[in-house]
Amino acid sequence: NLKVNASVYYFKTNNEIILNRTIKKWENMASRDGYGTELEVNFNHKRVLLESALSYYQTRGIDEGIGAPIYPKLNYTFGTMLGFKKWDVFARATFRLMNERENKDTRDNIPDTFDFYINIRYKLDENIHLTVSARNIFDAVIRDATPSDFAIHDDIPRETRTIWLEISGRF
Repeated sequence: NLKVNASVYYFKTNNEIILNRTIKKWENMASRDGYGTELEVNFNHKRVLLESALSYYQTRGIDEGIGAPIYPKLNYTFGTMLGFKKWDVFARATFRLMNERENKDTRDNIPDTFDFYINIRYKLDENIHLTVSARNIFDAVIRDATPSDFAIHDDIPRETRTIWLEISGRF
């Protein structure tokens, strides 16, 4: 009863829409590309999943001061899941690196950040599951960059440490 799935992928998007503040219009002027791997092993009701993804974001015209990165330039995610008959445990770590600002923005760059997420699910029976999840376990200060002429001068904060409990049922 051994089943193994492995995959490697690459993606590229062009013409992501961002605000060109020079002409005050939305334009297709950003691109993103990345790659990742996934390995899944199933054996007698036990499941192991390892995944890794890296993406890179670039705004065309950034040197002329047009637009600000909406995403970090470099985003790396690593996740793993262990699944058993009654339990599933999923953990994911995300690193956001190279948070640069447009040239005319004199504010400090946003520091690199690390976010850790964990999800533990217990199957009470076939239809009822109990899940405990926690995001940003280490309570890192994570902010998304805003353009220099954005209505909010400071960067937008992401959620701090968050823990929640969920009971779900199927019928």
